[in-house]
Parts: sequence; structure tokens; C-alpha cells
Amino acid sequence: MTVLVAEAAVVDASEGYEALVVHASIDRDRCTLNLAGELDCSSSGQLLRAATAVGQSGVVIDMGLVSFMDCSGYGSLMAALRMFDQRGQTVVIQGLTGQPTRLLDLITQLG
Repeated sequence: MTVLVAEAAVVDASEGYEALVVHASIDRDRCTLNLAGELDCSSSGQLLRAATAVGQSGVVIDMGLVSFMDCSGYGSLMAALRMFDQRGQTVVIQGLTGQPTRLLDLITQLG
């Protein structure tokens, strides 16, 4: 089953902004959150709302189509991971590429 969990407000495409779309695919005891677009200050709440709705014991966050992530997006990702951890859910992040990968590498080096 695939369910559209959240979709960002439409933003003028001439600004070069890719609205975040979050799809949840549920398979028994695992939920995959497929993220596409920009995970930033205007869309970070969507990830948290989607994470709050996940009740399965296993969670996969697929970020293969995330084109940009700022510090607000990183903060929402970390908040979602803490939430899953507190609920005893197993989490896998997959598909990181491009700028989001560089941001996480930089944060790891500074950490």
C-alpha cells in the first residue's frame, strides 16, 4: 500500500524551489518514507508529521530524491531519528546523494 503522507505548499517554480513530497509505503512491519525535493526550513515539519504517523517497528527513510537539505532539514531528520529511537523502532537511511550527503559529511567532521 502506498499513501501520500504530506506534500509541501506549491511554490513558484521560477524560484527554482522543489517542494518536498513524502510518500509512505507500508509492508507489514516496515514503513518506507520516500522523500523527494528540498528538505529545508519550509518543509521540515512535513518529515516530522510523517514520522509521527509511523507505527511499524522498522522504518526506512529513502532520501534518494532529496535534492537539497539545510540545517532545518537536518534538524528535523535528527528529531525524527530520536523519535523513532525513543519508540524502539529500527531506522535505516538510504539513498543519500549530492548536497545532502555533503552536508552530513561536514556535520560529521565538525562533530
